[in-house]
Amino acid sequence: MNKAELTEYVAKKAKLSKKAAADALQATLDGITDYVSQGEEVRLTGFGTFLAKPRRASQRINPQTRQKIMVNSKVVPGFRAGSELKDRISKRLKVDDRTMQVKKR
Repeated sequence: MNKAELTEYVAKKAKLSKKAAADALQATLDGITDYVSQGEEVRLTGFGTFLAKPRRASQRINPQTRQKIMVNSKVVPGFRAGSELKDRISKRLKVDDRTMQVKKR
């Protein structure tokens, strides 16, 4: 699902015009982005938490030159799934242990 498909889903589910649904979705994403970029957590009970996570500096190897390089520490976006989201996923999906593919139950 992409953003356009999600907008269409929201419009149908909330009985809104596509324009209103697109505006609401964009406002939601802007709010999450603004707060997380300020170092705040955005908690949506049952769904999950969006947050800024620190990543330590590390040494990596350039696969083309085999040369070691240092990667600076940085802050990256993160998401922790809430219990309702985890439960719903585990009830509807399973892992095929042979292929490690996600499949419907």
